[in-house]
Amino acid sequence: MTIYDIAKLAGVSASSVSRVINNKPGVGKETREKILALLDQYHYSLDETARGLSKKSSKTIGVLISVMPGLHSEHSIKGLFYMEGELAKHGYHCLLVNTGTTDGEVVEAISTVAGRRVDGVILAGAFYATNVVRRAIEQYLPQCPVVMINGFLDLPNVYGVGIDETQGLEMGVDFLVRKGRSKLALFIDSRRLSAGIIRRGFENGIAKYRGAVTGIVYEDVERSLQGGRDTAALLLREHPETDGIICAVDMIAIGVLDYLQE
Repeated sequence: MTIYDIAKLAGVSASSVSRVINNKPGVGKETREKILALLDQYHYSLDETARGLSKKSSKTIGVLISVMPGLHSEHSIKGLFYMEGELAKHGYHCLLVNTGTTDGEVVEAISTVAGRRVDGVILAGAFYATNVVRRAIEQYLPQCPVVMINGFLDLPNVYGVGIDETQGLEMGVDFLVRKGRSKLALFIDSRRLSAGIIRRGFENGIAKYRGAVTGIVYEDVERSLQGGRDTAALLLREHPETDGIICAVDMIAIGVLDYLQE
């Protein structure tokens, strides 16, 4: 059922039906009520795709997140629930895309949401702050507003919402020291553009203890469960005295825990 069908049944023009649907003036009370009754009778629903093309707005926000089978993050789920609710309040739909973890998968996901002509994109995760993602945004989303959660890329259409990672790493060191740990290690995925900030926070935290606490940094750790496992094995071969590990990426940390439990 199209607006032309409704218009024919109501004996009015299609433009009159369009005005009623969009709650615009220019239609008499009786005619408006007649059109509304027909819309309800025939369960008319808007073609949002066609409407979006005409208004040059899809009312859709692409939300990109990396999820692996069997691994769930409570704070990520809560964040997605909150984002979807806030977008809905403002009349927007949420297009959720799992990007996977490889560079190729992430670039493909960005290309996909660009093809859907979304009105904006949210990158939910710190590991999107890479040069690969920067190039993908420049290529596929040069005019689209992009918000990064816990990350930032210096592009004119990108905005970042994040935490103080330097202070966070210092607090992590303090926590381990309170637990009686003094020989610490930090695992970083160096592709993350904030890797230097993370390392500085770790080193600042170590320096506060004036030699009573030591730390070693492993860079270029693969951002995966296997990367965490392999680096934990290497660490314990090279520095078996280590009694505390901080990981800059959740996926790496899960791999470390998996290896240590074995």
